[in-house]
Amino acid sequence: MTINRFRFKKMMTDFVIINIVLNGAFYIINFRNYTGTVTFDAVSTDLFMGLVLLGIFCPAAGFVNIPKAINKNALDVSTRKKSFFNHWFPHNNILRSLILTVFTVVFSLVFFIVLPNVLGLDIINHAIGFSIKVITAIVMSAIVGYVVIELTLDDYQETMSLKERHCELEKRTI
Repeated sequence: MTINRFRFKKMMTDFVIINIVLNGAFYIINFRNYTGTVTFDAVSTDLFMGLVLLGIFCPAAGFVNIPKAINKNALDVSTRKKSFFNHWFPHNNILRSLILTVFTVVFSLVFFIVLPNVLGLDIINHAIGFSIKVITAIVMSAIVGYVVIELTLDDYQETMSLKERHCELEKRTI
């Protein structure tokens, strides 16, 4: 499997599809008793809470599951160029998750809550509310998933090069 195929597959299965299902289900559960129209404020509260949970759990789960998938697929990362994110994030996965959570909250607050309010979205129907929730889940989980996958590939690449160097040193001493 190529790195690009692996990246796309993991992003879709581990991040996007799961978040579409979860956020869609939460919307249906939270707004099942509403009839006709809902206010954007009501949707934005549900949206914001869903995005906070996405920001917390996606990176945490990804940093645990993606390395296992990389090992299982035996990806060749020897010629891969390190990602842009490698310089911006610490090597501690807890700190990475915290940074991604803060990014998710700030990004989603501005683009999916403040901006629609500034544009005057107030009374909306369920189709629009559900669409906003699902589209937001797709966008944010794809962004977070991509960053998590790239950072994990960087870590894997570093680990593999350290193992190769260790093997070379062992050969020289023998």
